[in-house]
Formats: sequence, structure tokens, C-alpha cells
Amino acid sequence: MHHPKPQPQFEDNLTEGIGERIKPAAVTSGGYRDHLGRYLFAAHYVAGRSVVDLCCGNGYGSNLLLAAGATRVEGIDIAQDAVDAAKEHYPGPEFSVGAVDEPMDLSGFDVAVCFEGIEHVADVPQLLQNMRQADVALISSPNADFFPGGFSGNPHHLREWTRREFDEALAPYFSDVRMYFQWHYPDPLDIDRRPATLAKAVIPVSLKRRLKRVPADAVEPDVPQSGDERTVYRVHRTTNLKVLRLLPGLQYGKPADWVAVCRK
Repeated sequence: MHHPKPQPQFEDNLTEGIGERIKPAAVTSGGYRDHLGRYLFAAHYVAGRSVVDLCCGNGYGSNLLLAAGATRVEGIDIAQDAVDAAKEHYPGPEFSVGAVDEPMDLSGFDVAVCFEGIEHVADVPQLLQNMRQADVALISSPNADFFPGGFSGNPHHLREWTRREFDEALAPYFSDVRMYFQWHYPDPLDIDRRPATLAKAVIPVSLKRRLKRVPADAVEPDVPQSGDERTVYRVHRTTNLKVLRLLPGLQYGKPADWVAVCRK
């Protein structure tokens, strides 16, 4: 598989050409905002609580959760070099090496976080069994339906889930699962609200193409596009999908990532 040459700020962020371990420089330079968005979402759950961050990578998310008011954060990752880097850069959280899909005692934690890690592990049931020991578990994974053929092609992912499959995987371990999602598009609440723009938003794109004689393959400039600089990857409730898709001017594709908030 061909992977484009990374920009300099991402070069030490890649594993076999794929961005897997997220470093702060990559986030602050504008990349991996979807990953940052998930940790900012998790920050709402951690104040005054103890947190375990599974598949923590280089540890920037663990540090963010501690800064958000967690009483204690432990990051766990299978890669020794990632844990060493985390310890070097972030003295606040604790970090240790461990396989998150092997039995472990997490009963001492109030919140368990695993963002973009479940698709990497071989024993998903054991990972979920571990996480259900906490009062709240936050788990994210790419949406298989977002990609042609139902898979991103990432060689580090063992599998990816549709919404139905993700629900079914979580159900045996959690009685309360609230599903959220991220779009790889600008946030619909951040769109330009000038009168002219709002007026265009209620006109179907197909009609605008006919009126403007725009070629069928042209990109409509007022339709949000993946990678647009306005994209903030805010986490939304899945119930918002039904409402937002009723608006003809919002030509959003399928959610790119699922984020589940789970309780026993």
C-alpha cells in the first residue's frame, strides 16, 4: 500500500507509514485533531476521579486528563519505547508497560479510557472485561462503514466495526452504552451564519447545480469537505444524526469514528 510522504512534523509520528502514536507537536501543528477531540471529550468525565488510559501511546492524552482534574492517571501501553517517551515528557501521570487484552485488575479506577486502541488488540472480550471494572468506560474506534469495503486498510488494525457491530460487541459487558460519533468534516454548528449562507443552506445541492450549471463532479464551495481547516472533530450524540441529515444543505457523509460512554 502506498502512503504519501508525511509532513516534517509527522515524520517521527509514524509506524510503517501510518500515524499511530500521537505526539503533542503533531496535534498543536494542526494534525490529529480528531484524536485530541476525543480526549477533550473525556475530560468532562474525569475531574476528581482516578483514570486509567489504556493504549496510551506517548502519553499526551494521559497528561491532558490529569490536567483536566483527575486525581490520578495511569497510562498503560504494550510498547516499551512509547512508555519510556511518556515518562520522559510527562512526570505527572504514572506509566507502565502492559497488554491491555490480558487480565488486569482495574478495580481501583473510576474511569477507564481506550481511544483508538480496541481495533489493535487480539482479545477484545478481555479488554472489555478489564474496562468494565471501572465505573465509566470511554471507548472509541473507527467506523467501518466510513471506508469503502468496510475497512480503512490500516495494517495495524485487526478489525473495525459498524455501529451495529460496535453496539453488539459492547452489550455483553455494559448495561448502559451511550454512543457518540465524530465527523471528519467541519462542525455543523460552526458554519457561516450570514443571511446569504443560511439561505443557500436550505436549497438542495442538486437544485443549485442545475441553476448554476455546475459540472456534476465539481466541489460545491459551501459544502463542508473532509480536511477543511474548520474541522474541529467535536464529539456528537448519535441522536443528532437524524436531525442534521434533515437539513438539505448539510451534505455530510457517514460518521468517521464511534465514541462510546459505557457503564456497567
